[in-house]
Amino acid sequence: MPKRYFEDLIEGEKLDCNNVIFSRKDIINFAKQFDPQPFHTNEDAAGKSIFGGLIASSLHTLAACTRVVEKLKETYQF
Repeated sequence: MPKRYFEDLIEGEKLDCNNVIFSRKDIINFAKQFDPQPFHTNEDAAGKSIFGGLIASSLHTLAACTRVVEKLKETYQF
């Protein structure tokens, strides 16, 4: 497969991406180390927040998305 660039993507083209699943333990452990806000680290506090429950840190999701993009670059020769 020849090297491709992101501008070579065709609108509507589908790329096979890896799934990313965060467990409660993953969310809490990441947050305790990198983003220790109560709605990421404490289920009781998270339940009383505007989110109504535990949520993953945006930093956590960004890191996961970065990994997915890097895998795509390997797979599709970007």
